[in-house]
Amino acid sequence: MRKAHWLLVILFLGGCQRSAPPAAVELTVAPSVIRCVQGEIVPLRVSVDNRAAGVIATRNRFFLSFHLTGAASLMENRRFALPKAARRGRTEMTVPVFFSAPPGRYSVRFDLVREGDFWGERRGWRGTTAELELLPLVSAEFRRQSLPVFSPGEPWAEAEQHLVRLCLRNGEVRDGRGLVGFAPGSDYPQVWIRDTATLIDYALRFYPWNDLAGVLERFLAVQRPDGEMVDWFDGQGKTGKNTVATDQESSLILAAAAVARGHDEWLGRPLQGKRIIDRLMAAAEWVWTRRRDPKCGLITSGLTADWGDVERSYPDDRALSRSDRSQPVCGIYVQAKYLQALDTLTGLLEARGERVAARRWRQRREGLALRTRSVLYRPERGYFRIHRAVGSRPVPEAGEILAVGGNAEAILAGLLDRNEGRRFFAAWEEKRSELGLTDPSFVLLPPFPAGYFPHPLLRTPYSYQNGGAWDWFGARLARAAFQVGLEAVGWSMLRQMAGKHQRVHTVFEWEDRQGVGRGAFSYAGAAGLIGELLLDRLPGSPAAQPNQEVHVP
Repeated sequence: MRKAHWLLVILFLGGCQRSAPPAAVELTVAPSVIRCVQGEIVPLRVSVDNRAAGVIATRNRFFLSFHLTGAASLMENRRFALPKAARRGRTEMTVPVFFSAPPGRYSVRFDLVREGDFWGERRGWRGTTAELELLPLVSAEFRRQSLPVFSPGEPWAEAEQHLVRLCLRNGEVRDGRGLVGFAPGSDYPQVWIRDTATLIDYALRFYPWNDLAGVLERFLAVQRPDGEMVDWFDGQGKTGKNTVATDQESSLILAAAAVARGHDEWLGRPLQGKRIIDRLMAAAEWVWTRRRDPKCGLITSGLTADWGDVERSYPDDRALSRSDRSQPVCGIYVQAKYLQALDTLTGLLEARGERVAARRWRQRREGLALRTRSVLYRPERGYFRIHRAVGSRPVPEAGEILAVGGNAEAILAGLLDRNEGRRFFAAWEEKRSELGLTDPSFVLLPPFPAGYFPHPLLRTPYSYQNGGAWDWFGARLARAAFQVGLEAVGWSMLRQMAGKHQRVHTVFEWEDRQGVGRGAFSYAGAAGLIGELLLDRLPGSPAAQPNQEVHVP
């Protein structure tokens, strides 16, 4: 009897174990074996089986993260946003991640974390494990495969060339026929013209010319009949535009000019029955006729944070489009980019012998430059004001704000001479010191006050376009410093930006005041500008000519 009793107990307990309730949430991640270099984007196939109440979503502070054990033990790592909300049932998604640990072999324990609250495993949720072989980014192998154009220098500069090249490689958008373009960063599946314009000079040193000409032709192929350009296209043929901004046409002209360098015949190529050079002029004409205020004589945009594309109108995506709530302004960034585009367009026309058209655009450019200085320059402060209102609707005063992006572009557009440019940098350094800022890439000094923008991305000072630190503009500011002869300032800025990147093995879209990386990672628009500067400025640089087609697949 005693043996039978114990047998029944064992069978009962075994049955209890088999019928134990499953975990409230179960996470699976593939592949189970990962081999990559530091900073390389790895697209993970993630499945969340949610048997619990509630929605697991990044808007509810849920992220994918992991613990690393092996070559080093790292329990706290980067959080990665979930692109979908996981409601009851199974949800499949792709999450791009990267690893910035020391090279070596690791066991990776993936888990869901609710930021500031708990890790899933501590609630009994089931995670998943993968094996990771993390290779060093700075290596002879990476240089051979991806850096045939390379400039020797100090260790920080050599490492930075590896890192920014990786950002472009991470951002490649391809289809069955080849390269479609570059996504600006991990959060953006589209190809954007403003980012394409800032990375294409660098990309031309590594990718076949035909591929990059094809990127511009994709944009020109969806140009509207009146000359207006879109902001972006994606792999499915969709397009879109944040109409509160007015830099898309200027960006298109600048990017096309880079592609045309050494390939003048491309400008005369017909695209859907219209020469490419005529399409560039149509884009410039659209801005001149549709976005120029006849009273002040300047180009208008919505009331955004300097170069931004989120307006002070609505607290949601409606802030990306002009509407009845829009407050048009004439800002320094918009004028500077358009002036650069007109300068470039005039040069292209003159080189082709199209003198009548060149003269017309040169006259417009010179008149707009004079008007920009008259309306926006503040000689007593040494910098351009961020914007002026258009029309009778009042705009809260922003005269004390130094708009770093717009002023950097103004220097690059030739709106300030060498002495005025140096005076700007003195004012910039004074503002930074007053605000206690050390990072050179903060874009507004100071930001707009809390609540000035109702959109949550900009509501808080030093967040997103409202004063965050954007190396996308820090790199332009460094180039402006070189242009006015402040070599030490330019190199100091480059070293600071490189130091940030190499600590985390990526370029973030922006950082907050605490230096925490925000937004997209592997931000190719900024990486392209920094890579271009390094190749142009490093002593002994090969100064590789674009279009030499040294790309290694």
